[in-house]
Amino acid sequence: MACRNGHQAVVSLLLSQASIDVNQKTSTGMTSFHAACARGKTDCARLLLGDPRMESVNEVDIFGFTPLCTASFKGHFELVRWMVASGRALDLGDPSNDRTDAVGAARLRKHGELVSLLERFKVDPVKTKQEVWLELGCHGELAAALFALVVFTSDGLLEITKAMATMAPAARFLAIATCLPVELQMVLCYRTMGSPKDLIMSRDSEAAFRELAWTLSAQ
Repeated sequence: MACRNGHQAVVSLLLSQASIDVNQKTSTGMTSFHAACARGKTDCARLLLGDPRMESVNEVDIFGFTPLCTASFKGHFELVRWMVASGRALDLGDPSNDRTDAVGAARLRKHGELVSLLERFKVDPVKTKQEVWLELGCHGELAAALFALVVFTSDGLLEITKAMATMAPAARFLAIATCLPVELQMVLCYRTMGSPKDLIMSRDSEAAFRELAWTLSAQ
């Protein structure tokens, strides 16, 4: 009921209780996440998406609708963007059935922006997630992802000091990235910027990473 009516503070309070069953269903198979998606309660949906106990992101109700399909049918574009940004594995549904297919449901109701977003997501989920991060201003999440890329690319950087763990994602990313060999910095800059023409030369790579980190950390 709290999710259905958009009572964000109540949802947050309930989720703080260890005994809460986040995935509990109603008699029609609706979960709390279903309720938030059906009513377009983005803030409540975001709280649920951030809760590791929430495993019902692709759960279907007795009518065969997933939360994503319901949100797409109702045209809740902002909520769907946060679903994509969450990094959850989203089931787009059966493309042969417009009623239970997220893209088909959005197209049926002429929600053009949603159709475009979901079609992009279908082709390349990772790229679309990162694009949505930028659109939503999720610079910290993008910086953290780039930081993870740097750490797992270089065997010599797997040990992170306790002091670094307390730093902001962008600053932590920068601290690691600028310690890399300039050739690796160049390659990572090229990959993360996603530009086929703006290859960062080795002598400019440290400055480029500083500019990238500043951009990511700017709010």
